[in-house]
Amino acid sequence: MYKGDFRWEVDSDRAKDARSRLPNVLKNETIDVVYLDNTYCNPSYDFPTREVATQQVIDIITSHLEHDIVIGIYTLGKEELLIHISRVLNIKVWPERLQTMHLLGLKL
Repeated sequence: MYKGDFRWEVDSDRAKDARSRLPNVLKNETIDVVYLDNTYCNPSYDFPTREVATQQVIDIITSHLEHDIVIGIYTLGKEELLIHISRVLNIKVWPERLQTMHLLGLKL
């Protein structure tokens, strides 16, 4: 199994949800090896919480309304950020990403 960059916030609702879902997802499967990139686990990196980072993105967008804002994302990732931006700023998400969100069961 390989998991790319991620943020594990022990007390977040996402972490609690993941801990409750993981046994059901694995069922009777056995994981032989987990490769974990711990590049950003070094204490010298001090990232804001997901909530603070999301608000920072909203603040940047609202302070530059005269510009087109492009958020670079891969095939998966940042769906929750896009949903939050869409709701707070009352703007639409591009159709390609919207289809991915629906497939993931995320609602706008």
